[in-house]
Amino acid sequence: MKKSLLIFLLLTACTATMTGQHPVTLVRMNRQQQFHKQIPPGNYSGICRLNDSLYAVANDKSPLEGFHLFQIDIDRTTGMIRRVTDCGFRGDRPSDRDEEGIVFRPHAGTLLICGEKDRNIIEYDLQGRRTGRQADLPARFRKASTDFGMESLAYQEATRTLWTCTEGPLPDDLLSAPPSSSVGYALRLIAFDDALRPVRQYAYRTDPPLKQQRKAAHYAMGVSELTALEDGSLLVLEREFYVPRLKIGASVRCKLFQVRPAEDFAITTDAPLTDTMPYLPKRLICEWKTHLRLFSRGLANYEGMCLGPRLDDGTQTLLLVSDSQNRYGGVLKDWFKVIILR
Repeated sequence: MKKSLLIFLLLTACTATMTGQHPVTLVRMNRQQQFHKQIPPGNYSGICRLNDSLYAVANDKSPLEGFHLFQIDIDRTTGMIRRVTDCGFRGDRPSDRDEEGIVFRPHAGTLLICGEKDRNIIEYDLQGRRTGRQADLPARFRKASTDFGMESLAYQEATRTLWTCTEGPLPDDLLSAPPSSSVGYALRLIAFDDALRPVRQYAYRTDPPLKQQRKAAHYAMGVSELTALEDGSLLVLEREFYVPRLKIGASVRCKLFQVRPAEDFAITTDAPLTDTMPYLPKRLICEWKTHLRLFSRGLANYEGMCLGPRLDDGTQTLLLVSDSQNRYGGVLKDWFKVIILR
């Protein structure tokens, strides 16, 4: 190895150690699994871990505000899901929120759920009842689309920081028109403190789409979920969902990135996003694609994501759940997937 390259690698390693930065690496992606006999059909759009094996799951077509409780048993050697048990629904207030992302705040013993239709982030107790608190969203986020708006939530307990990002761009921001084949969306990551007040914003650029929206019967592109890591970085799930007019040949491409919201990249103005904004650098961890084919029904629109347990070898599980549109047409399934990270 050349001396200059060796010095560069050593300096990079030292810098990462000193600043506490830990690049996430992929160990493996387990095959997706479904448990249709154990859980009801749903539109599962968000998931968060409450304790060792109990998870709260949001359903964006639920007639009631609140969340499902699932017991999810993950094998600590392989990371495969051994069983999923439905433990009922918590909540009794009629809903018209289109609930999407969900996170748990351990120190408060409460959950936060974002609604795409009402453009709000509301706090609930463990019985699914409103506490009376909600996030103080900036005016620009109140104008988010009701179809491609408030989609994701992440929570970092150590710093008590809440994060959200819209699926598509906000009005007036760069690239708010339908996607082309050459550019991605310009989005905003926003952080809230423990009092649910906005404290920082960052510009985030998605990868360019691979499909043409004009040729689709249904198309969705953008950020579908976030997950916060212990070191302060975020996992960002980008999703491109393409359904042709004949349905067969539909596909979902997912990409998982790590970003580090450093102060140097914070946006200091509320002006519309432009090409000159300091967009957060992102690093691809993995990507995968699912399909609907004549003899294959593995299409999975992953919208929920959270950290699961650590395995016996110290690696970290990342648990994902898909939105099957209530097992649409008897074809789609409520898929779960575990990704193993180090």
